[in-house]
Amino acid sequence: AVTRTFPIPGVADVAIGLKTIEEAVAVRDRLIDNMHQANHMPPGPERDRLLTVVVVGGGFAGIEAFAELRSLVSDMLRKCGGLTIDDTHFHLIEAMDRIMPEVSLETSKWVLKNLAQRQAHVHLNTQLVSAVNGRIELSTGEALETDLVVWTAGVKAKSSLGGTPIPLDDRGRVRAQANLQVVDDNGPVEGMWTAGDVAAVPDLSGGGVGGYCVPNAQHAVRQAKQLAKNLVATLRGETPQDYHHK
Repeated sequence: AVTRTFPIPGVADVAIGLKTIEEAVAVRDRLIDNMHQANHMPPGPERDRLLTVVVVGGGFAGIEAFAELRSLVSDMLRKCGGLTIDDTHFHLIEAMDRIMPEVSLETSKWVLKNLAQRQAHVHLNTQLVSAVNGRIELSTGEALETDLVVWTAGVKAKSSLGGTPIPLDDRGRVRAQANLQVVDDNGPVEGMWTAGDVAAVPDLSGGGVGGYCVPNAQHAVRQAKQLAKNLVATLRGETPQDYHHK
């Protein structure tokens, strides 16, 4: 997948995505550098800016990055004698009323509780309005300054299929029906099948975000097995089966 951004002022200029190794290295290095700089600065707005981390997006990638960065800072505090955990500020911005819609509500609530115990704040039902020059303005009216913004709120398929006759949805995923056969406005496309992250496969379990299977390995591996069975069934003149996994 690749990062999908929105026309929010400042995001394209200051935010770092989290889809490549290079982006992950940039996030890590920025945080470590900021910690070292702040350790030799007096308390004040400039130091607070260096010690403030903002992650936008409460899906798997956002929550995992948020928690790991919190852990990294907590570990570094043992080596930075001039700083305490109270000097650091962690904020995650999520537009929905919950985090990680791919997991159960009970699990997501447990994660929120765990993060709160680690002084990592999650802002639900909140949208990023502006990030110009690192000044974060939220839909709630809150504002804060940061030197590190990690953007995980948007994702789209990395597809080379644009401009081809293959039917894609608005996120660049190949349109599919539940048996993994490609479908367009006229129905199933003869001889064309799809699976994995690049495919918009209906989630028959009812748990998928937007009605579709989420792009993770658990679905991709199982879809591949079902796709193999369906190809064999089709060659034998049998009926392919729908993919279903909760």
